[in-house]
Amino acid sequence: MPLPEELLQRVALLTPNEHEFLTMLAQPDADWRSLLAERPGKLVMTHGKHGAYFALARGQLRHQPGFKVKAVDSTGAGDTFNGALAAFLPLGLEEAVRRANAAGALSVTRPGAQGGMPTLAELEAFLESKA
Repeated sequence: MPLPEELLQRVALLTPNEHEFLTMLAQPDADWRSLLAERPGKLVMTHGKHGAYFALARGQLRHQPGFKVKAVDSTGAGDTFNGALAAFLPLGLEEAVRRANAAGALSVTRPGAQGGMPTLAELEAFLESKA
């Protein structure tokens, strides 16, 4: 549903997917890139296997590409992404999004929401293998 601008100004960080993003801004036909750039550090737009998009403090758009994995079950992938994003936010938005994206990717490689969530050791090993 569309969200009032006053509410969006008060939000610390939202993680809508690409469809939710344009809906909540009540601009379904707008260029999402410019809308994202207008809200630096406030929104991380998830895009499934394509990764996530966000804007830095000065409005510079960033894309964290998705990690290629063999998907088994996508249940809980968004929750895993959000949990990892929150956990790693003290490392900065770019690093938090990178780790959240990796955690979400790992979560789809196993069945179930809780069963798919990677441990910190699994996440670190996965990221090291991708370096």
